[in-house]
Amino acid sequence: MKKLLLIIAFIITFLGISTFVSIYYLTQTGNNIDEVEVYIPENSTISKSINKLNELDFLKPKLFFKIFIKAYSKYSNSYIYAGLYKIKPNQTNLEVIKMLFNGGYDLTVKVTIPEGSLYSEFEKAIFKEVEVDTMAFRSLIKSDSIKAILGVPSGRNIEGYLLPETYFLYKYSSPQFLVNKLVTEQTKYWKSLNFDGTTEKTIELNGMNFDKNELITLASIVQAETALISEAPIVAGLYLNRLKIGMLLQSDPTVQFASGNKSRVLYKDLEVNSRYNTYKYTGLPPGPINSPGKKVIEAVINYEKHNYYYMVAYGDGSGKHRFATNLNEHNRNVSLYRKARRAN
Repeated sequence: MKKLLLIIAFIITFLGISTFVSIYYLTQTGNNIDEVEVYIPENSTISKSINKLNELDFLKPKLFFKIFIKAYSKYSNSYIYAGLYKIKPNQTNLEVIKMLFNGGYDLTVKVTIPEGSLYSEFEKAIFKEVEVDTMAFRSLIKSDSIKAILGVPSGRNIEGYLLPETYFLYKYSSPQFLVNKLVTEQTKYWKSLNFDGTTEKTIELNGMNFDKNELITLASIVQAETALISEAPIVAGLYLNRLKIGMLLQSDPTVQFASGNKSRVLYKDLEVNSRYNTYKYTGLPPGPINSPGKKVIEAVINYEKHNYYYMVAYGDGSGKHRFATNLNEHNRNVSLYRKARRAN
């Protein structure tokens, strides 16, 4: 009997001490005098989540809270949510734990990718606003599995295969989430055009069949040649006319892409030995030279039928072009261009 009473007394004492210690730790507050933020990434373990909070002087000691949170998770049949958490001054450890299980919120950032951007410019814009493992992101976005979904031909890179759009992304993103977002936007758009990227689907333009890669490539050239969407169907028709008769496309932007020089094209640049140099090689270059926007892609699909084969800028800063059906007419337009340039 005496032994039983000692055991009971020990249990009561242990529970009392445990309760006291638990209450003490759970009611402790951090040292923050201002509101602080902590981000819990996706798929974080309990230990990693506690480590994040430890940096702000919450959930200490780690061993106690690791045991407590595991028990809480099992009892409540719930888990810690990823997200951004804002912790106000004087919030207790228990209040912080409840927040973790109720879910924080995701800080959304706006990332605008201009039409005609290169892939490197995609990365620059995204990495400026989003905190992500850049190496893991690059490895994933350039993987064969993602290329297959995007419809990138074997041996090509992803230049031109991401849509230039305004994206609302999470400030703190996993590489997988970010890649899924970009790929989903692209595939959704191409499916609306009846291209899923995984078939040999083609579209007939000016009596010629174009697959997805060829369509994007032509659209990227049109995108680079005119800043005016009203001109895009005309420019598309012009290049389709040249392709039809096997005429050199002679597109300056393709030479700039081949040489890596975005400044004015010089005569020496025209000698660059690259399949992207449309002054040397007939037909379309191997792939896109930028990321064309939706409106330009649709302008190519709905190209204007005409007899133009030549174009030259007005030269007055308006961005407009004069179009010609023959070389004599084109030479007159070139003279007007040079006159306008001298005047400016």
